[in-house]
Amino acid sequence: IKGISSMNPNQMLIGSATRLIELDASNSPLLADINSNKANLSPHTYLNKVDLSNCPLLGGNLRLNNSPLIQEIDTRGTNITGLNLPSSIRNLQVLRLPNTITELTLNDAGMLHTLDFDEGVNLQSVSMTNCNALENVINFNLLQTPSITLNNSYNNVAELYFKDTTNL
Repeated sequence: IKGISSMNPNQMLIGSATRLIELDASNSPLLADINSNKANLSPHTYLNKVDLSNCPLLGGNLRLNNSPLIQEIDTRGTNITGLNLPSSIRNLQVLRLPNTITELTLNDAGMLHTLDFDEGVNLQSVSMTNCNALENVINFNLLQTPSITLNNSYNNVAELYFKDTTNL
């Protein structure tokens, strides 16, 4: 589904669109609810791309359970605060997140190569397990992140630099 922003929706009920492949609701300034549960895109088995960028009223935790084919997620410019991707989402390659995100949990995202944050992100908790294809991490500031877990992740990053980090 593309071109949703021209309709200027404040809500989308797409729960029965089980064969949905791509969702582009970017630049929808009034969009605040998906499937009557803030940012719930579960279950969409065939979904491979989600672009919710620049939907400033969309918040809460993004849920993408049972979307094993998803390759790209863009939520920059939203008010989404949490993202917990299940290990069934193994095809994820590109993840773009807003600066409102406070919690990030990624498990077995072995194909994820790009992790991009809006500037000014202030993560409280980061947990990455088996994300060993990461190459591009953009605007990732761990200055005030109290909880960091990196298990078998960042294997392809040549250098991991922590600037002005006094809590290590």
